[in-house]
Amino acid sequence: QHEVMLQSVLQHAVETVRPAIDSHRHRLEIAVEDAPLRVLGDATRLEQVFSNLLANAAKYTPPGGDITVTAEVSGESLVVRVRDTGAGIAPTELPHVFDLFFQVDQGLAHSNRGLGIGLTITGLLTLDRK
Repeated sequence: QHEVMLQSVLQHAVETVRPAIDSHRHRLEIAVEDAPLRVLGDATRLEQVFSNLLANAAKYTPPGGDITVTAEVSGESLVVRVRDTGAGIAPTELPHVFDLFFQVDQGLAHSNRGLGIGLTITGLLTLDRK
């Protein structure tokens, strides 16, 4: 693990997913503290985690929806949130969203369904604040 600037990681993740966000005409808001947010981690894996979260938001938010990314220090923790205006996940399915190969039933056949591993990778993330 190395010291990583979270702002840089988030910027790269957004750049990766920007084509999907733009193609769906989503509005993206990023609210990250100005102070350097340093964490110990692997920049490549962190970018993958945040790219997966943003890709899911882009995929499951109706066209023209909103996606918001926030990052802030809360006590000894660093909290990053990705929120969107998609349909959401039923409370009964929430305990399983980080299970390998689990996919939320969207009710309609989704032509771009994934493998069900994106959130599993995300769930393995633990950040140590520097």
